[in-house]
Amino acid sequence: GGVRRSDVFLTSKIGPSEQGYKKALAACEESLARLKTSYLDLLLVHWPGQSKVPSGSPTNKGVRLESWRALEHLQETGRVRNIGVSNFEVCHLEELLREAKVKPFLNQVEVHPLCYPSQIIDFCRSNGILIQAYSSLGSPEGYPTLSTLPPVVDAAAKYGCTPAQVLLAWGLRMTDGVLIRSKSPQHMRDALLAERIAGELDADSIRALTAAGVEARTKFCWDPSEIA
Repeated sequence: GGVRRSDVFLTSKIGPSEQGYKKALAACEESLARLKTSYLDLLLVHWPGQSKVPSGSPTNKGVRLESWRALEHLQETGRVRNIGVSNFEVCHLEELLREAKVKPFLNQVEVHPLCYPSQIIDFCRSNGILIQAYSSLGSPEGYPTLSTLPPVVDAAAKYGCTPAQVLLAWGLRMTDGVLIRSKSPQHMRDALLAERIAGELDADSIRALTAAGVEARTKFCWDPSEIA
């Protein structure tokens, strides 16, 4: 027997070039056609801004609200089960909650020991919005830095695992889920083991791993903080 559709959780995104009501609707239909499915489990507004528009432009606000109305419509009509956002700062979330009929299911943001966005995480938790971490390993360019941080090295030795597993385990403890990407079966198996390690991390390890990121907020990916 093959894999049932109900056993797979499919997520897609509305990209910066697809912002706006009509464009967002069209982008969703394109995703559904490419994936050969009748519905998505989750659709995200990938970025609070739009392509080829200055980050400080006030038009960003109007367009992302249009996109959100499109997502609400797609959820109402059953094309999408859950709707959410990615890379939204507290100011973007506050604005969205004032206008939205449906609050975001989750906010997908960069989270690792050098970037712990505590204000975003606290805001989401107080408003019932899940937090999903991406770039937990720092992306390719950031991994050498993260994997050699003293608290990461110490935790790897303490729990008998790899630095990557420490980073994923910490991400699982600090958020509601970690987004991983790999074509390697071995890396996939290693990632699954991180769930066990997450349950073993003690308070001292978590404190040490978290401390730098609260102050530093070193991002290896995009920075949405300047988007109006």
